[in-house]
Amino acid sequence: MNNEIQLKRKNPTIQKLSTFFAFYLVISNLIPQIRVIPGFYLLMFLSIFLWLFTAALAHPSFFTQFNVHKLLIFLFILYTVTVPYIFGNGTIGNRYLEHGVMLIFYLIYRYNRAYGYSNSNMLIVNFSLLSLTITSVLTLLGLFNNPYLARSIKSSGEHTMYLRSQGIGGYEFIYLLVFVSINLFFLLCNKKFIKLKARSTYIITFLFTLFLLTIVSANYFTALLMLIASFVVLLIFKNRNILAKVYILFLGVILILFRKNIFDFLIKGIIKLMGSGATVEKLLKLQESSSIYYGSDSIFSDRASTIISSWLSFLENPISGLVISPIQSSGGFLTGFGQHSHFVDTLALYGLFIGVLNIYIILYPFFIRFDKKRELFSLNLSMLISVLIIFSFNNVTPSIGFGIFFVYPVFYDWVMELKNNNI
Repeated sequence: MNNEIQLKRKNPTIQKLSTFFAFYLVISNLIPQIRVIPGFYLLMFLSIFLWLFTAALAHPSFFTQFNVHKLLIFLFILYTVTVPYIFGNGTIGNRYLEHGVMLIFYLIYRYNRAYGYSNSNMLIVNFSLLSLTITSVLTLLGLFNNPYLARSIKSSGEHTMYLRSQGIGGYEFIYLLVFVSINLFFLLCNKKFIKLKARSTYIITFLFTLFLLTIVSANYFTALLMLIASFVVLLIFKNRNILAKVYILFLGVILILFRKNIFDFLIKGIIKLMGSGATVEKLLKLQESSSIYYGSDSIFSDRASTIISSWLSFLENPISGLVISPIQSSGGFLTGFGQHSHFVDTLALYGLFIGVLNIYIILYPFFIRFDKKRELFSLNLSMLISVLIIFSFNNVTPSIGFGIFFVYPVFYDWVMELKNNNI
């Protein structure tokens, strides 16, 4: 501990720089307006390089001390980026370079925690909640006017750039909110366990309500499925009564199966009460969008063909994957694999070894956090279930990775600290 304190005193400026570069990396993936800045990707990857440089300068032992998971992260990023370029698949290399940012977030968390800079982690998380609140308000207001707004934001294009410049969040923002909301719901479910103060409870309730409204209004079925599954797990573990657990599980199944009918019923009830007006017209648009998306955005039907396509590609190239041969494109889209499941797509592109390595790297942070305490076990399990859903049935982005590999570990440590202080 004394050596740690001495290191902090010797390198206060370097640590501040390290925190600044980590901070920029985070906000560049959270604030939509920053993504409009020319050279956005160059600045983002420059911030990663500068963080690695300053971290290595301050504490080289973080990079020289042997750790299996940390070593595998570096090897995975190196392989999945360089091999595609070697075989003429630069688009795939760029995609996995961006995926690598997710794992860098976890390294930043581990570095700060290992060398006594947990305050830097909390500072980043607290600011991220502020930026998420602002973006959520802007996005929710936009969704009231246009229920298709979040879905219309793609990876590029003039319309996408315009919406981002207005502070509107898209797919990656909505799914980041899902993971943050799971943590907030856990706090609300376990107020007595954590001994939250009244002021903190009010703030958390406000944030949770705002984020939940934004998620529901965006009409992403997978996001709703993740929320329902996580909430059911948290409630089941909170309640010791077996009948209550069965009831909660039954209620969760009902919500998933009859989500559209329940949503329509609520909207119709509100419309009937309000009668007419601009708000009613917006609710009618929202109801119309739900009839389209709640029916088509099913992970069991709409995504099945794309996932099967990637799985068949993996079976044809189980060792080396597709990436060692030039991958063709048609109409601006890559062909040969489905591009709708991070886990299965990685198997198809890189083969069995890298595909399994990818799964291990992603799930490792959850396996090491299973606590015997019922409440913390339920939190980790609910997060793990949501991670399995999104990585199995969706694409992932750096901002989603920030919620999984940075916000959650920092939040978990904070809860552990509160629990230990309350013993």
